[in-house]
Amino acid sequence: METMRKYITVGLLLFFMAAGFAQDLQQYRKDVEKLSSRKYEGRGYYKQGMNRAGDFIAKEWQKAGVQKVGDSYFQPFAYDVNVFHGDAEVKIDGRKLKVGEEWVMREFSPGCHGTYDIHHIDTLHFDGQKLMADIEAGVYDETFIAVDWDFYRKHYAEMKGFTKGRQKGIICRWSNPLKFYKAYSDHVIDPVIVWVDKTFPNDAKKIEIHVDNKFMKDYEVKNVIGIIPGTLCPDSMFVVTAHYDHHGHLGKKQYYPGANDNASGAAMLMSLARYYSEHRPEYSIVFIAFAGEEAGLRGSTHFVNNPTIPLANIKYVVNLDMIGDNGKNLYVETNDIGERGLQELQKISAENKMFDSFDRGELAANSDHFPFTEKGVPAIMLIFEEGDAFPYYHTYKDTTKTMKFGSYEKIFKLLTEFIRIY
Repeated sequence: METMRKYITVGLLLFFMAAGFAQDLQQYRKDVEKLSSRKYEGRGYYKQGMNRAGDFIAKEWQKAGVQKVGDSYFQPFAYDVNVFHGDAEVKIDGRKLKVGEEWVMREFSPGCHGTYDIHHIDTLHFDGQKLMADIEAGVYDETFIAVDWDFYRKHYAEMKGFTKGRQKGIICRWSNPLKFYKAYSDHVIDPVIVWVDKTFPNDAKKIEIHVDNKFMKDYEVKNVIGIIPGTLCPDSMFVVTAHYDHHGHLGKKQYYPGANDNASGAAMLMSLARYYSEHRPEYSIVFIAFAGEEAGLRGSTHFVNNPTIPLANIKYVVNLDMIGDNGKNLYVETNDIGERGLQELQKISAENKMFDSFDRGELAANSDHFPFTEKGVPAIMLIFEEGDAFPYYHTYKDTTKTMKFGSYEKIFKLLTEFIRIY
């Protein structure tokens, strides 16, 4: 009878644990759906989408009982950004191309209105010196020059200065699906640069383009920061981060939902905040939802240069980026001082049969862990760089339909166990 009671007790415990995770997953899905919905316009600069999403995160933290750091959840700052919020139409020989799928703008491109001839680079008899001389002489002042990205990259030395030349514009054929970026949106160059997909015809003769850009100086955004004080060592803290911004709009109608990138990470911050509000940790936990990551790690760079908590008091930083996928391996980046944390994460994963491997790459300025590593703070990035959702990042198809939710429980358990034992 005693054995039977034990089985019943264990069974009930497992049942309630499973029910708890199912409930958490349901709320997590709702948070991702909300952040990636049209309400926040791609969490960019269109109709203050990023800032309104930041307000939503702060309100959810406040409901959960997460405390402010200082007198506000927000750390405001500003930067310059180039946007395309007006007309966005491209036709090739009279055929309208689909925005976001058949064409995108490079983020540092100016706007343009008009119809122009297309010059295709002769790849069989390529003469880089003559091409650049003709550009400098004004031969292509009212012409778009079409080139494959792979060809341009191969002949980069011969085409040095190509993207700063006098041609009216550049049509660059890129791989599918087309990606839209914001990383270099803090300036505008002279030629118009349009990326097209592999279906772009080699014999296209005319481009008709109507695209508006607006260069916004000192656009105000905000990091969202909250803390749950530790019960034993409140002055020592874990920091869990995720960027909540995305690309916003390309034109008035086309927005980029950014479900996996990175509503998945921002929503996990909310899940963890709710959990630790009910299960107070021994060490403090600081949650930071960064703005401006897509524009060049703006939020995390601003934070480490203007910290609202002492950087020396940070035990470890875990940065979550694109965790809404079904990959079997996690891609990670960390600094030397973060090596022990990586080993602990690998051990937890192996003991609980979570992920096949942790593929460690070289440190790069590709997400919000990087500014912390430059300050000597132990930090790691967790991201899926494989899986069914990964191909859709930076495209308008990065939605809750293409994102995968199956890794939620594993990531949640990995993080909470790491914080418990590290």
